[in-house]
Amino acid sequence: MGNGRAAEKHRREPHRVRDRFSLSAIVGILGGVVLANSRKTRQYVDPWVSMMYATPLIALGPLFILWMGVGLTAKVAVIFLTAVFPILINTVAGCRVPIRS
Repeated sequence: MGNGRAAEKHRREPHRVRDRFSLSAIVGILGGVVLANSRKTRQYVDPWVSMMYATPLIALGPLFILWMGVGLTAKVAVIFLTAVFPILINTVAGCRVPIRS
């Protein structure tokens, strides 16, 4: 009981979450800037983004388990999808607002 494995695992967990969120932030911000500046890309991708953002993750859970198993890959996918769409949508909205002087 006192071998320290659980404590070590919980010490590393915040770093893992930070790394996965960083991936979401990079993809969301870069994708948002591209979508805000390219009308054709936005017209094609926006319905897909809206559809995926509106889909509850609980509905995608069984698909993640079937496709990726219950390991680290499924965890990364859930954290990525949870974070990337709000970042992407807000980046597009922020980049499309005209700057007032």
